[in-house]
Amino acid sequence: MTLIQQGLLISLLGLLLTFLALGILILTIIILQRLFSPAPASSPTEEPDDPGLSGGEGELAAVIAAALLLLRTQDRHSAALGSTLEHGPGRWWQRGQTLLSSTPQADTNGRDR
Repeated sequence: MTLIQQGLLISLLGLLLTFLALGILILTIIILQRLFSPAPASSPTEEPDDPGLSGGEGELAAVIAAALLLLRTQDRHSAALGSTLEHGPGRWWQRGQTLLSSTPQADTNGRDR
């Protein structure tokens, strides 16, 4: 048996063992799902006459809807997404650059420039 044949045999065995282990894992998951699945409802219950929300839930839904409507009418978002790019870097960035350029930097050999 040559070295290439031996390598191919080991690769084939490795692949077979991997897929066999995956198959066993999948079968285990399927068996556990069937063993521990929730029981179906025995009889469907009658639907209430009013399919709407109850008192507290209805009030909460109304408050959320009013808040969303208010936010949409105020138009808080900006249409000019890149407007900050037009003004250039701010003072905070410029201050950082001046501090960076004023500190001595080490050369790759460990010497100061």
